Amino acid sequence: FYSLSELVMVPSRFYIEELEPLGVKREKMTIFPRGTDHESFSPDWHDDEHMTKYGGSPNSIKLLYTGRISREKDLDILAKAFLKVRKKHPEAELFLAGDGPYVRDLGGMLLGHGGFFCGSLSGKEFWKTVASCDIFVFPSTTDTYGNSVLEAQAAGLPCIVTDCGGPQEIIIPGESGIVVEGRSVKQMKKAIIH
Repeated sequence: FYSLSELVMVPSRFYIEELEPLGVKREKMTIFPRGTDHESFSPDWHDDEHMTKYGGSPNSIKLLYTGRISREKDLDILAKAFLKVRKKHPEAELFLAGDGPYVRDLGGMLLGHGGFFCGSLSGKEFWKTVASCDIFVFPSTTDTYGNSVLEAQAAGLPCIVTDCGGPQEIIIPGESGIVVEGRSVKQMKKAIIH
């Protein structure tokens, strides 16, 4: 289907590498950059007390994941890494904004252990939630771009992403975030502590 097109616009180099083996010629593909609304996703929405409405503490280190709560997002890796971090840093808290079929399983791991579920958020409530956290964690190894990573960066959060998929392409390692080995609890834990 794509081969019939004169031009195939893709969100990341990851997509080029995925489509080329399927027969789409590299020279037909081009990356189109994405952006985000800097008024919606901005440090200006930060509120020290905001995350208490979800059960958090005002003085905690707040980690945030936003997106679909499902197995393919590698949230099991994030949960395991976070629980290891909590053993040495009980002030750390993990907030998950979104919904999906993995909420119950993750809840069994995280609830009562510094993990909080915010549910599906939108508008000002979402913008304020993103800006009121300290670190954005995105463990997925299958995402082709990672809009949520871009939104978190716009809100002033450093991001932790994996070396698989597109999100790594929108991180400046050491400046806007850290890129870790995909599906590595050890690397995710190390990055969170860093």
